[in-house]
Amino acid sequence: MMKRLLLFALDGRADGHVPYLLNALKPFREESLVIAGGLLSSWEETVLAGVSDRVIRCLTGGDAFALWCEALREFEAPAKDFDALLLVSSRCIGPFFPLQEMFEKMEKGSFDFWGVADGASGPECFMEIRRSALESPAFRNFFRERVFRSRQSGREFISCMTAAGFRYGSFVEVKDPRTAPNAGICEPLCRNIAPFLIRNCRMPLLDAAAFAPSDRTTTARGYGVFRALRESGSTYPAELITDSLRRNAPLSHQKDLPETILTADRNGERESVPGLKLGVIFHCHFPDRAGEILPYLANIPVDFDLRVTSSTPEAEKTVRDLAGKLPHVRQILFRETPNRGRDVAPWLCAFPAEEHLSYDLLLKIHLKGSSRMPEAFTAEWMDYTLDSLAGSPALVSAILRAFAEEPALGMVFPPYPPIVTLQCPAAYAGHPADREAGRKILAKMGLNPPPETGMPVFGTGTMFFYRPAALKTLLKAPWTPEDFPPEPLPWRGTAAHAMERIVPYIAQSEGYFFRQSIHTDRLAEAFRTYEDRLLYDVPGVKACLKLLLRSLGRRNKNCRG
Repeated sequence: MMKRLLLFALDGRADGHVPYLLNALKPFREESLVIAGGLLSSWEETVLAGVSDRVIRCLTGGDAFALWCEALREFEAPAKDFDALLLVSSRCIGPFFPLQEMFEKMEKGSFDFWGVADGASGPECFMEIRRSALESPAFRNFFRERVFRSRQSGREFISCMTAAGFRYGSFVEVKDPRTAPNAGICEPLCRNIAPFLIRNCRMPLLDAAAFAPSDRTTTARGYGVFRALRESGSTYPAELITDSLRRNAPLSHQKDLPETILTADRNGERESVPGLKLGVIFHCHFPDRAGEILPYLANIPVDFDLRVTSSTPEAEKTVRDLAGKLPHVRQILFRETPNRGRDVAPWLCAFPAEEHLSYDLLLKIHLKGSSRMPEAFTAEWMDYTLDSLAGSPALVSAILRAFAEEPALGMVFPPYPPIVTLQCPAAYAGHPADREAGRKILAKMGLNPPPETGMPVFGTGTMFFYRPAALKTLLKAPWTPEDFPPEPLPWRGTAAHAMERIVPYIAQSEGYFFRQSIHTDRLAEAFRTYEDRLLYDVPGVKACLKLLLRSLGRRNKNCRG
């Protein structure tokens, strides 16, 4: 067997998938070195000490290639003592199947360096470099002369080494479908056919990038990976993937995880719900419309406290009269608040953090209205949101049970409303001023969630179930109504706009994850709506492009004349 040195780049936490992989690699390496791109907890140091020979810290950080470069300074001539160098990063997930299959096959090949599957488990994730390449000036110069800050470092390395005459191979070789003009596939392989490679080619390792939304579309393929693991008979503990993504990946990478969508049949039987102390925070800015909230509160099948905020004193009597029709209301508490910050400022300012934290679970709701948008638009948006939170006893029961059974579940909110998605999907990203305001709020609280690389994931309209412990840093911050501008509220850039988009990221920073709730009939309706819209729009766009090209052609012809 070949004598290998393993250099493992730890870019992030030593989550469960890291020691699992390092332990699986033990039979295939002579010596191992973990290069940590940051500080390690005492628990992480203990775990890594059990699965590696040495751990060094590279506090300057960087991508996997930067960390490998740091380690290579400690091994000036690794080829003298080893037959091959294994470069592996913590982005690598697996093995899904015995590594013996891969190493035995690749030892028979006449490669100078190789990876798992080009595009699906890329060179930034796993590579073996053999003595022939290690001794070359091309290898030494690549690591000595470059500053590694690009995700393209692996591609650059392959190009550099193949240009120098060295042969590169892959355990799984699949032609990139992007080279086929009529394939209709424009996404990177790792986000497209990774499930196929796992199921049909027994690909043992996968880059965590497989769970990210595509650069060209917002599509994620994560669910297919989990399905492929089940169908292939792999014994890999898939919860290691879920746990790592929930801690380290942006929320947009997590939307496609199994069980993220929590569904219920609105006519289904309500489940028995474990005892949770539940409260509802209702901001009643429109007392004359307060009755609209009654059917949703009536669907809550357990006792709860109702906490009401409003800038209108008359709202108290209106709500108390309505609440008398609700059998499960235990206590009603009313707080008059300034008309600032819409529903967000009253939520954060009217009740001290201790009151929030005295509950196991809280539901934050309000009535939507807008002077800028048509009433029909906001009404449909509000109905969708409230229905997807409390539209039936069955759905509320399912949500409560999820919180009771999953201690790390921090928030539940609906998926994006189709009426907004179809008309203005870019609205979810918000204005740059919203993002800057959000960044400042997070920095003020000392929170640093993984930076989002896709569309933000949040409950539009700031309505959601939440575990107060998941937002304790936010709730304990010294918010005042003056932190929010007076009415009329600016269109963008306020703390209220920012807060709508960052609350789930605050929960993630506290160690909690999210789920999204919806009725099964609305889910089916949304699928058909999106499908029909795509089928209608794509031919329309193509027709418009053809007309534009013809117009430009006629114009150019006339100009020449």
